[in-house]
Amino acid sequence: MKRHGIKLGLLALLLAFGTASFAQGPVRKLEFEIGLGPSTVMAKGERYGSISLFTELRGNLQHSHWDVGMQIGTGGQYTQVDYDVEIGGDPRQYRREVVIYILPVADYNWWRGEKVSCFVGGGTGMYISGSNAKTYVGVTIMPRAGVEFFNRLRLTTDYKWNIQGIYNYWDLGIGFVVGGGKKKTIKCK
Repeated sequence: MKRHGIKLGLLALLLAFGTASFAQGPVRKLEFEIGLGPSTVMAKGERYGSISLFTELRGNLQHSHWDVGMQIGTGGQYTQVDYDVEIGGDPRQYRREVVIYILPVADYNWWRGEKVSCFVGGGTGMYISGSNAKTYVGVTIMPRAGVEFFNRLRLTTDYKWNIQGIYNYWDLGIGFVVGGGKKKTIKCK
């Protein structure tokens, strides 16, 4: 397992530095995104609807197709549970779960700075999940892909796999970006 991690790390470095020569011009170094969207909570073969909220700060690596950043997000679900069977309570009670994600992220971008650009990437970090009176902490792996329009509107789909948890999340996020995009150049006469 350790050798696979080293190989993946070396492959990521090779891609990062190998694609630097194909960069498409200077972009602004920092961008901030805030967004929300519908999500599907998946647990033990069942699916529930939810809403996710997130913020993300990204740094665009100059002369490269890569960006790196940090995402903080939240999601949750509210479902009816038959506590009569589980613990002998009122069968009309509900279980509420709220989850918070803290994920370092990285993306590979095509046509960055153009009117339409695409990206794939992901992140690995931690989640904190609270369900009624219990709290769980664990590791999350999140692959994602998306499209950015006019350097401001991002549509992203991701899958958050909570390794130790019982709930996994599939999200469709709509985000608004501040910063980023091509640098404005001033031409001297």
